[in-house]
Amino acid sequence: MRFLIIVLTLVSPPLFADGALITDYRWENIKGGLFDGECIEYDRQTQGRMFKKRAAAENCKTGETQLAFHFPSGECVEVDAETGGKNYLSKTDIENCKTPNTVTKLQTFGDQSGCYEYDFPSKGKEYYKKLKMQDCSENVQSYFFKQTSKSSGECFAKDNDEKLIPVKLEFCKPESTLYIFKLKDRTSGYCYEQAIEGEEFYIDEVAKKHCRPNETEYVYIKQEGQKNGRCFLVDKETAGKKYIELTSLKNCK
Repeated sequence: MRFLIIVLTLVSPPLFADGALITDYRWENIKGGLFDGECIEYDRQTQGRMFKKRAAAENCKTGETQLAFHFPSGECVEVDAETGGKNYLSKTDIENCKTPNTVTKLQTFGDQSGCYEYDFPSKGKEYYKKLKMQDCSENVQSYFFKQTSKSSGECFAKDNDEKLIPVKLEFCKPESTLYIFKLKDRTSGYCYEQAIEGEEFYIDEVAKKHCRPNETEYVYIKQEGQKNGRCFLVDKETAGKKYIELTSLKNCK
């Protein structure tokens, strides 16, 4: 008895054209945030189930685009004109969003203060760019230090309109300063850089090395209630009243 064996071959639509995988591009934004979208390259036949990878944003750029300034982030973006960024969005140079009517002044945008170039008619809504403080030197009358505690303070720049803008503490740092070590307790303390005239004019916590004296020694200290002691580097003159720093225990062996 003879059996006829028939082999059936399932024929699927071709995945490749001339040896290359046929792919398309689409814009995906799963998280939903403005800057969370990305361009995806995917295989045409399975719509990405077989092949899918991230691609350069330019590949999803189709149709007409336009520039837009995103005020909360201060970013200039290129978006698709149809949906305003839902089908395509790419960050671009901030200069591309610069408007013709800009001024350079001290200003605050969000929680950031400093020197800004911004669109004057819209008060920065349509464009702003943070610059170096030196670029606003002509607009700054003076810098003002306000002490907020015994160990810290805030720096403000006063502009020509008498407006105070918070800036980095370094702008209030005087040319001449001194370092002072202050004990917190018997075995710890902090180093501060302050104005020679007094802490009310400028003070800032700095690394302990700035307060470290030339003559030091290692001492082993076991405090009451502690099972084991610890090793400290202290000033030789007062054995820790003017400077003390916790170090490796091996230094005291």
